[in-house]
Amino acid sequence: MTVLSIDIGTTRTKAALFTDGLKRLALESAPTAGFLPDGRVDAAAAVEGAVRLAAAVVAAARQTTPGAGHPTAPEIVAVAATSFLCHVPCTNEGLPFAPGLPWGWNRAAAEADELSRVVGGAGERPVAAELLAPRLLWSLRHDRDLLACAPLVLGLKDCLVARLCGEAGTDISHRDYSLLANRFGRPIEPVMRLLRAAGLETDPLPAVRAPHALAGRLTRDAAAA
Repeated sequence: MTVLSIDIGTTRTKAALFTDGLKRLALESAPTAGFLPDGRVDAAAAVEGAVRLAAAVVAAARQTTPGAGHPTAPEIVAVAATSFLCHVPCTNEGLPFAPGLPWGWNRAAAEADELSRVVGGAGERPVAAELLAPRLLWSLRHDRDLLACAPLVLGLKDCLVARLCGEAGTDISHRDYSLLANRFGRPIEPVMRLLRAAGLETDPLPAVRAPHALAGRLTRDAAAA
């Protein structure tokens, strides 16, 4: 049994094949694609770079192991996807249509302070500019095309999953880090009231699943790539 792991990091993207017992069969690494001069991220470019790297690690493994049909040939049974924090405006199908905001994009610091006052400082995690709610509030007030007009706002790893299986979704870690869910002991209704007053019409997060849950099946197009 072999698992293909893909991680889009802030500096490098890595793809690796792991067999039973977490034995690493192959590893490929390359600079992460898609970073733009203004600090945002071309998510489609980052995702395609990750797909190409995954193809390279599979090709490398095939060169060092017996061919298909051999009892010891690696059979990939699952793909695991991770990435750095990045909020990406997406279509309902999970396709990026504008650059994403990585964790270092900090223009929403004033909105984070405002939301912190709204929730009264309750909860375990500080309200920081890297959370989705402050970024949505900033976008609603200053640049609606940035995030606020997107049907969905996904994480970069979610865009990779959508590229692989054709289904938009996210996991609880993305929603918990948004300030749009009651996860760390904070009242969420005051946050949502403020966002709705600023013009937010719908919840931009898709259906949520557990991080280890099956996200979908590999499409023919993704398999060919």
